[in-house]
Amino acid sequence: MEVRNVRGYYKKNSNKDLEGIFTKIDEIEEYNSSKVLDAFIRNSISESDFNSTTGYGYNDIGRDKIERVFADIFKAEAALVRCQFISGTHALTTCFFGLFKTWRYFYYQLVVNHMIL
Repeated sequence: MEVRNVRGYYKKNSNKDLEGIFTKIDEIEEYNSSKVLDAFIRNSISESDFNSTTGYGYNDIGRDKIERVFADIFKAEAALVRCQFISGTHALTTCFFGLFKTWRYFYYQLVVNHMIL
């Protein structure tokens, strides 16, 4: 009998107890939505920027604008946004290939600094 009363209490009062958390989540959601909308406005995003292209990326103005939007939202110098990245590991590998001229030097540094055995 006590278990039912406890469950009933939590069921009735859970919304009251979590109201502050839900309010904070709503504030964060509103702030982030505002950031995204502001970035869209600053970069003059239009419906035509989402049209399909050849896939080669030549003179793809929409893709360039979307990358500027991501850079604005995350306060970055630039962004690389591609639907072709199939996983986080793939994205990181692409990033490392861009950062390091040769993997041998990178691997050598890891071994020398005892980061890997």
